[in-house]
Amino acid sequence: MKYTVLFTKMLFISCLLMAMGISVTGCSDDDDELQSGYGYAQFRLYKSASYGNGESGKTRAGTNELEYLREAQKMKIVLINNEDGTEISQTVGLDAINDQDAEFGMRSEKMQMLAGEYTVVGFYLYKIEGQELVPVISGEPEKETVIRVVEGGLSLRDITVN
Repeated sequence: MKYTVLFTKMLFISCLLMAMGISVTGCSDDDDELQSGYGYAQFRLYKSASYGNGESGKTRAGTNELEYLREAQKMKIVLINNEDGTEISQTVGLDAINDQDAEFGMRSEKMQMLAGEYTVVGFYLYKIEGQELVPVISGEPEKETVIRVVEGGLSLRDITVN
């Protein structure tokens, strides 16, 4: 009887200490603090022939041309941070609803970036052959293209391709 009471007390105390330890060191919202100051950028690709009706939609591209927009499967975007001048280069996937709709425009994956203003310096489009990325086209905006990334938000920017 004496051992039963002692065992019960020890079991109760150990369960109480374990519950207190879990509640003190358990889940927290630390990730929110680490993610503050970040937003997302996404780019929409359009053919320059079908985008707008003026000069504003054109790009200066290299000698290579893209016959079908659906050929591009990945995009490397090169940006410069307007605040400190650092260059950012990231490769993201491209997608559309289907191959026919890809000719009307494609969207890049979202890029997580620090909030601020960035200038688009250039872009490279790739297709995947086997395990390799094969360059399809490279270009740069004809006029200054700035994207403003808002903290906790999504910023969209259109890019036209020849």
